[in-house]
Amino acid sequence: MTEVDAAYPEGVLIDELRDAHRPRLSVRKAAEQAGISEGRWRQIVKGYQQVTSDVRAPVRAPADTLARMAKVVGATPEQLRNANREDAAEELQALTQAPAATDEQILGSVGVGIRNLGAATLAMVDAFQATEMVTAAESKRLRGAAARFERSDEILGDRLSNPEIHLMYQEELSQFLEVVESAFRVAAAPKTPKMKRVTELEIDPEAGPLA
Repeated sequence: MTEVDAAYPEGVLIDELRDAHRPRLSVRKAAEQAGISEGRWRQIVKGYQQVTSDVRAPVRAPADTLARMAKVVGATPEQLRNANREDAAEELQALTQAPAATDEQILGSVGVGIRNLGAATLAMVDAFQATEMVTAAESKRLRGAAARFERSDEILGDRLSNPEIHLMYQEELSQFLEVVESAFRVAAAPKTPKMKRVTELEIDPEAGPLA
């Protein structure tokens, strides 16, 4: 029988910190946050995996995996060094010192989605105008709104990381969407048959008097 007598120091550290974590942090949640399976987390903490009923194989986490686990439970690089995992300590230090995304980067990323929405709406308008559902008046209104938004996209679309321009673009898109929504409501509204005026009714000379 092959036995692993005790967990490695880093496994003991991770398990103690997770157990002391407040609010309570389950193994499943911790593993999810670290990007590994619950089973893998348990193997690393115990220091082995059960190969057969009487054989255990030692398990030690790679530096990057251990660093992610340590970050989840709040371990420090110094604690990992004390557990003889200098490699994981360096990985954890790199993780904790990674610069946060700037406002410009966030706006630029959001801007990609907004532009995609605008492009999809333009394509939808083209398809809608090819149907018989839209009236001539609404079609003209849609063409005007689409042309205005396309001009705005050409001028502003590549500069959405700028907060002011981002807001301007959002406003232009919002106005365009309002016109499109209005046109769809008109098309979906039930049509009332046009009634003739009394003077337009045809009189049958052979018809008798009204009762």
